[in-house]
Amino acid sequence: MAKPSAARSNNIPALDGLRGLAAVIVLVSHVSNNVGLWGGLLGHGGGQIGVMIFFVLSGYLMGFLYLDRPFNSAEVWSYAVHRGARVLPLFYTVVILALLFREIGHLTGLPMEFYNSMGHSIYLLALIEGSDVFWTIPVEFHFYAVFVGLWASYSRFGRATIAAMICLGIVLLLINYSPLNETLIAGAPFFFCGVLISRWTAIRDRQQRFLFSAAAMASFPLALLMFPLITVAAFRRVGYSVEPLSDEQLWHNPLCLAAASGCLIAALCSRVMSSILSTRPMRYLGKISYGLYLLHTPVLLVLYRATRLSQWPVLFLLATLLLSIMMATAAHQFLEAPARRKIIEFLAPKNFRLQNCIRSA
Repeated sequence: MAKPSAARSNNIPALDGLRGLAAVIVLVSHVSNNVGLWGGLLGHGGGQIGVMIFFVLSGYLMGFLYLDRPFNSAEVWSYAVHRGARVLPLFYTVVILALLFREIGHLTGLPMEFYNSMGHSIYLLALIEGSDVFWTIPVEFHFYAVFVGLWASYSRFGRATIAAMICLGIVLLLINYSPLNETLIAGAPFFFCGVLISRWTAIRDRQQRFLFSAAAMASFPLALLMFPLITVAAFRRVGYSVEPLSDEQLWHNPLCLAAASGCLIAALCSRVMSSILSTRPMRYLGKISYGLYLLHTPVLLVLYRATRLSQWPVLFLLATLLLSIMMATAAHQFLEAPARRKIIEFLAPKNFRLQNCIRSA
């Protein structure tokens, strides 16, 4: 596990596409749950697959971007500023607006609640825990905090830190305790797999590239089979009756961990998948994926309440996707990108501004 070259580019187009794919998986799953799209096959926990890909990708990017950098106060401050600038402006804007509309709805009696549940507002604003699509943001931030310790340990102990991380990830994968689900305890194995892949030099070895490419290509159909109702339908086709996995079971299923990690490896070393994910539409979806993830829920609920499109599930999906892309585009152009630049200019050390301003992972 040699250290990757410091001269590599921070921009990997296929990973933008993978991020966009993960956001679309979540959106399609939620549409499926609400209007029975394709018999609901992609719903009933299917959106968890998209979140798993997000977590593995996040772990990879943190390891890829930071583990080879020196661990010191200036670097850690720059890391914290960039993480906060990337996530917090849109998150707090959406949360505050959602809470405001909810209170207006309570006062007027109008249906102004645009998320099924947000959890305790104080806990959500403090990034302790949340509900609906918001649950992943505190978990992501908890990983960012843990990563600082991982970074410090790796800078001193190197491979021993990776070995300890693998052991801890295996233990956490086995802990299936309901109050700990939708926390970093459940998500950590996925983040850790991403970090491990960032250290895995074999995927950059041309002689072994074909083997990893072939194995990783199987991950996309495997990820498809991780959708609970698709798995049930597949087993029924061969004469077996099984119950769909719950959300909790999905997060502790090694096959889901393998599928999400394999999707990342395929994006990195499969020419076929890299080419598909690097297309302009996929990269654009990746660029606006954060807004797409946070904003598709109110779009979906408004369409469901105010139109009759739910009678035609495919049209409902297309309308939800199109309007969500429009909202995410506006959010990225007028809020995310400008706020990120301003925060970095104001808070990041001067010697880091130019070299780090392009880090939008």
